[in-house]
Amino acid sequence: MGTPKNPGNTSVSAQTCIPSAARQAAVYARQSRTREGDMSLCDAQVDMCLDAARMRNWDVTGIFRDEGVSSETLERPELEKLIAAINAREIDRLVVYGIDRLTRRLAPFANPTGTVRGQRC
Repeated sequence: MGTPKNPGNTSVSAQTCIPSAARQAAVYARQSRTREGDMSLCDAQVDMCLDAARMRNWDVTGIFRDEGVSSETLERPELEKLIAAINAREIDRLVVYGIDRLTRRLAPFANPTGTVRGQRC
């Protein structure tokens, strides 16, 4: 194999993405209303998410639960901690029971420079 051709003598650079040895996953569960005496829907969500992560051999390093909190706002204590952990690159996989558990409005999450800092690799 020869050296790659570089017409016009311009600078050529390659960016390599090396995945981390172990994927760090988090589980997020949310329930709008809580009822006395009922099994928490958050418990059921967490159990199903842990099963899904296990099937993929992901190491779950955090469980974040907002109980009794609406999805209409992103100002939720556990969601804010989750976003901070993602931005700190402590987590690179997120498992949720359903996207509506995370938010009903996807626009804030669609902007990589917004809610969750854009990650390369």
